[in-house]
Amino acid sequence: MSESLADIALAQIEGGRARIPVFDPKAARAQQMLAEGSFEIEELEALIAAEPALASALLRAANSTFFGGLDKVVSIHEGILRLGARRSAQLVVVLGQKQAHRMGNPQLQAMAERLWSHSLACALGTDWLVRRLRVPEIENAAMLAGLLHDTGKLFLLCVLDDLISSRKLQFEPTGTLVIQILAALHASLGARLLDEWRIPDPYRALVLHHHDEEVDESDALLLAVRLVDGVANKLGIGLEPRPDHDPAGTLEAQALRVPEVMIAELEIQLEDALAIES
Repeated sequence: MSESLADIALAQIEGGRARIPVFDPKAARAQQMLAEGSFEIEELEALIAAEPALASALLRAANSTFFGGLDKVVSIHEGILRLGARRSAQLVVVLGQKQAHRMGNPQLQAMAERLWSHSLACALGTDWLVRRLRVPEIENAAMLAGLLHDTGKLFLLCVLDDLISSRKLQFEPTGTLVIQILAALHASLGARLLDEWRIPDPYRALVLHHHDEEVDESDALLLAVRLVDGVANKLGIGLEPRPDHDPAGTLEAQALRVPEVMIAELEIQLEDALAIES
């Protein structure tokens, strides 16, 4: 049955009938501003102010424990100044993607929400870890890499949601079956989705190879995402909880020279990161 459902989903994609998740227009504009390398704070402020949900999320982030908020800020301008213009723009990219995690089927909606929590935690956690390790050459890419690494799962959830709503499936798949299919297909389909969104390397290569058995130990960005992904799963943040996982004993932790105490700090950071969306 698992193979059959996977084949149906792939046929939907190969036939050009799959719903492509939309990369939020405001997130796309923020990503363009980041790619251009320089932008005016006033433009970023106007972009955020145009979306109340986005403005509220940015203020929660600026006042959060995760970003070291002490005195409360109440305006978008103050929030941008506290977070920094570049990090604020990165947050617009991250937070803007929440809207893409919407499904019609209740079971898939619950899974999409858990996936969003995982993506948010990995985006902020990877950003924190890279800054904590002081690897400036990948700082600008860390947050988006953490956000996008499992984006193929979102693509597949959308495909399955459409198959169910259109009654092209003769049965509703179990949660276990859906997770098996997501695990098997999400890396290759995630890279395909990034092609649709015109998001180039290093993100595309990272999405495609983030579950490879052999890892390039010189690729600090890939190692950081894999390590944070494992810590999030250990904490039960996401679709594949792994409470017995030992991040300190992984190749990633050893290659990046991340001690156990820093992994304990990372666990706290991931839990704090989730408070931003509440």
